[in-house]
Amino acid sequence: MAKKQLYLHIGLGKTGTTSLQTFFWANRKPLAKYGILYPTTGAVAGAHHLLSPHIPPFLKDVWDFVPTSKWAPELAQAANMPVLLSSELTSSAKPDVVARFGEELLPYFDTKVIIYLRRQDHLIVAGYSQQIKAGTQKMDIGGAFARLFGQFDFKARLMPWIEAFGAENLILRPYERRQLIGGDIRKDFLSGILGIDDLSGFQTSTTNENPRFAYPALEYKRMINNVIPDTQASTRFNEPLLAYSAAIDSSSTAIFHESDLLAAAERKMVLNRVRPVNAWIAKDLMGRNDGILFQDPEPDVDLERIASLKDVSWSAPSVTDQDLAEIGTFLTSKKYDKELLQHIEQALRENRFEAYRYAGKLAASVGT
Repeated sequence: MAKKQLYLHIGLGKTGTTSLQTFFWANRKPLAKYGILYPTTGAVAGAHHLLSPHIPPFLKDVWDFVPTSKWAPELAQAANMPVLLSSELTSSAKPDVVARFGEELLPYFDTKVIIYLRRQDHLIVAGYSQQIKAGTQKMDIGGAFARLFGQFDFKARLMPWIEAFGAENLILRPYERRQLIGGDIRKDFLSGILGIDDLSGFQTSTTNENPRFAYPALEYKRMINNVIPDTQASTRFNEPLLAYSAAIDSSSTAIFHESDLLAAAERKMVLNRVRPVNAWIAKDLMGRNDGILFQDPEPDVDLERIASLKDVSWSAPSVTDQDLAEIGTFLTSKKYDKELLQHIEQALRENRFEAYRYAGKLAASVGT
């Protein structure tokens, strides 16, 4: 059996993956007309998460993941055209899992691994916000910062894929509006990767498929996460908090957004730390002689003044009691207040001390 071409899109996360997957799923027929199969095999919400070699512990007993040794030969035999798969779960696979994954795909597919890269300071904030939305993050940005920085080591993330598939089979693209074709990741993927320049037959939407919380709502949800440890229960509050965010801050639904959760100096420090890795990616992996991976202007801050202790001040974003009361009023109008109070009472009965400091503020916000 001749090998099939496989385009394996693995993220990274927070680079428009949801938008892309929604677009691919809605446009399976137009893609097929251009000779690209976006299969239903292993799909969850338009993404091929069930085919991921990486299985997050919290999903192990929830989803029916399919072993690569099973789906690879079946899909290769069924497909009569190049195959496109997309799942950001795949990018979190450990090196030994990636190596085995490559070996299992090799007999059936010529694989191109597609990875979008977002500037690390933006990625840290976006990742933190997503964790709060998912209910898994309870710390403030200051407490979570160092761990988040370590998670976005691009060299550590890329090397297993280089070793398993070869650097020549990685397609790396910066997730930056000015570098995306037409300023749109869907157009960028179709034209820049698949060679499809005519989008007239494709359905497109201007809706952000993964909107964010406005800062007051983000902090409110973080408080909820401390009171409600069950992520499924805590994420029930996402819908009203996102609706509140959209009502008070139009940027919460914008695709590209720069948050002030990190100070300009912190952003600059992050970029200085990752500069050698970004230059290596740009020059050695992408063939950019200038070594520039990201082109957006960097924060305008003088780190020499900070090093000499002449400038170390920064006013962090704050959430007032009035902000909390406005959110509480909104939740009450949507009939979420009693549910929240039940969780607060349960947390206090169970002596969960991590909930105590937030219980009073949340209860007061809904008038109790």
